[in-house]
Amino acid sequence: MGNNAEDLSGQEDKQFKISQKNEGQEEYAVPPFWRRFCAATLDGMIFGIINAPIAYAPIIYLVVTQGQSGLTQQNSGDPNLLFIQLGSQVLSVVTAVMFYGWFYKKKGATPGKALMGLKVLHMETGIHIGFGRTFVREVFGKIFGAIFLGLGFIWGLFQKEKRCWHDYFASTRVVYIKKKK
Repeated sequence: MGNNAEDLSGQEDKQFKISQKNEGQEEYAVPPFWRRFCAATLDGMIFGIINAPIAYAPIIYLVVTQGQSGLTQQNSGDPNLLFIQLGSQVLSVVTAVMFYGWFYKKKGATPGKALMGLKVLHMETGIHIGFGRTFVREVFGKIFGAIFLGLGFIWGLFQKEKRCWHDYFASTRVVYIKKKK
């Protein structure tokens, strides 16, 4: 194939069954790593725009309450700033789970993945994943994969199924949707 996607239809994979709803409607293949990378980059840009006001809340707080000098002074003792920083971190995680979770649950793909012809499916059932599995995949799995110098992401380059650590953590598989001829 011109897109380097490996056909899954001929493989004997007892763990992955395409759900009855999708059977006959879509054909899946193992996605080339570059498609996953491009999709992740696009999704990161989209999510970054959505999350920017939350992530920058502590800086906005400092500028509003203390002016420009608030950015250069030590403010580690300000209990409001500590609360806002913690709240910003928690709200960023919640926003990520809601963003990715909604798209995975409703569409099977985030905007970047959809644009690249990819879907995230449950490994055993082949159906869209929900918010709980999204939390494990996007928060625990990706943080764990990044902690070890990105090995959790690089791992997918050398696997036959191109699954990264976060896919293993959440029992998911990313598939490329082959165009019907």
